[in-house]
Amino acid sequence: MTKYKFEAVDTSTPPNAEELAYALMSAFGALASTVVGKDSEKQAELFSKLDQALAHNQGASSYIELARICLATKFSLTGER
Repeated sequence: MTKYKFEAVDTSTPPNAEELAYALMSAFGALASTVVGKDSEKQAELFSKLDQALAHNQGASSYIELARICLATKFSLTGER
């Protein structure tokens, strides 16, 4: 079975919420690129669903951070800012 680099990282220290947030942005971009890849129709569907999620969270304390994840995901898939 393949061994991955993340399996060798010492994760015994307690999580840091701020660092975890940045890590999740990167992980979500990686997951999104695996699921939709360069398929422009799937990208448009994902971006539309992210817009819906943002609309559902309007007024929430996480609204801006969700928008930040959406922007990072779009950049990771398209290179567009």
